Amino acid sequence: MALFLSTSINKIDSKGRVSVPAGWRTAIAEQGVDITSASNASRHGIFVYPSLEGATIEGGGAAWRDSIGIMLEEFDPFTQERALLNDAIFGRSEFLSFDGEGRVIPSPTLLDHAGIDKEICFVGLGERFQIWEPKAYTATRTDVQRSEAAKLLQGLTSPAKIKRGDTQ
Repeated sequence: MALFLSTSINKIDSKGRVSVPAGWRTAIAEQGVDITSASNASRHGIFVYPSLEGATIEGGGAAWRDSIGIMLEEFDPFTQERALLNDAIFGRSEFLSFDGEGRVIPSPTLLDHAGIDKEICFVGLGERFQIWEPKAYTATRTDVQRSEAAKLLQGLTSPAKIKRGDTQ
């Protein structure tokens, strides 16, 4: 699976465009999305939506969009829970198409939600990513948070143990 890795900050130009990190464009292309031709606009970019957890933008490629759809199928089709999540994610999502130079134009609605003005911080989270206002992202990354992440990582089972059947 193609992964979104690393963190980078890119400026928004005077026309509202921002360059998506090159490695991310490669990851999107590996998911079967044509990033070089606008002829198939529905598969020519990134899937994004306002985060449900705060002032950031969540996103990914076609694989992440499809994964969300599969997760939401756990709810019966006509339940209030499914309708709520469908609206919060798919109803507010946008598909940002790449131009010929790998740039996208985030909407004012998305930028306002994340408090973004002149720069965007792209944060890779494996199969998905987040888009932050750079100072807000820095403020959320504390020593306590890093310590908690290290504890969680220690509790995970390594792939080698899983193969051997040793999950203790």
